Order: sequence, then C-alpha cells, then structure tokens
Amino acid sequence: MKDRKASIEREAGRMLKLPNLKRRILFALERLEAEETELEALWTGAEESDIFRVERERAKQSALDVLSRHE
Repeated sequence: MKDRKASIEREAGRMLKLPNLKRRILFALERLEAEETELEALWTGAEESDIFRVERERAKQSALDVLSRHE
C-alpha cells in the first residue's frame, strides 16, 4: 500500500506540472458544488444523495490536499 501511495504521489507531481491543470481542478471542484449538478440529481433520484455529498467532500479534500502539497 505504501508503494502504491508513493507512486500516486509521484504521478500527481508530474501531472500538476501540466499547463492550467490546477486551475482546471479548482474549476471542476467549484462545479461539483453548484446548487445541484446533474450528477447529484442522479444520486438523489437513487435516494443516495447523502452518500454523494460525503464522497464529493472526500474527493474535494483529497484534491485540495494534493494541490497544497505541490504549490
């Protein structure tokens, strides 16, 4: 597991050097937090909106953590 995590960290560092990637990530995160996205509507329709919100927040925090480590 440690090897996999280290590999992901290395790849994240390389990917974050791509032009405008940080801005694109932040824009995508903002769109996920819109009043209600189509994706959230699908989860709500399946009566799993709470799961969606928890996973959305987890993904957002993970992305922000990576961005903050590679500034």
